[in-house]
Amino acid sequence: TVGFIGGIRYLNQMKMLVDAAEQINIKVLFAGAGGTETDYKQILKYCEGKKDVIFTGKYDYGNEITKLYESVDCVFAVYDADNSNVRIALPNKLYESVVCELPLIVAKSTYLSELVDKWDIGISINHTSTDELMLALKKLRDDRLYYNKLCENCKKIKKKFDVRIYDSKLKEIIDA
Repeated sequence: TVGFIGGIRYLNQMKMLVDAAEQINIKVLFAGAGGTETDYKQILKYCEGKKDVIFTGKYDYGNEITKLYESVDCVFAVYDADNSNVRIALPNKLYESVVCELPLIVAKSTYLSELVDKWDIGISINHTSTDELMLALKKLRDDRLYYNKLCENCKKIKKKFDVRIYDSKLKEIIDA
C-alpha cells in the first residue's frame, strides 16, 4: 500500500498515483482532506469504482497519524516540480516518513529529492511520468532487500531529527 497522508492537492500527481497503482495492483491510501473542497471532490470522482483506493477523509493528527503511517508501506510525496515553491520546500512527510521508517517517492529536481537521494531513503521520479512511478512502486514492492535498505537508512537518519540535539545546540548559542 502506498500512502498519501496530508492535504490533497496537485491533482495531476494524485491521478498519476492512482493510475500507476491500478496498473500494477497496488493499493492506495489517501488520508486527509483536499487543499480545497474542489480538489477533494475531483479526486474522489476520479477514483469512483476503484476498489484498491481508500479515502479516510480528515483525521485528528495527534490521535491518528501513527495508525495512518502504520497502514502503508511507502509514502507518496510527489508534487508538481514545475512550481518553484515545490522545488525548495521540505514537507512534513519527509520527517514523518523517516521517523516511521518508511521509504518515500518524491519528485526529481527538488530539494526534497536531493535529501532523499543523499540519505538513500526513497526514490525520485519525474513528476509527470506514470511509467517512472510504476517502476518505483514495483521496485519497492518486489525487491525486499532494496526496500529494507531504505527502511534501515530511515532508521539511521531519524537519529539526526532528535529535538534534544537542536535544543542543546540552541542553548549553546544562547549561552555563548
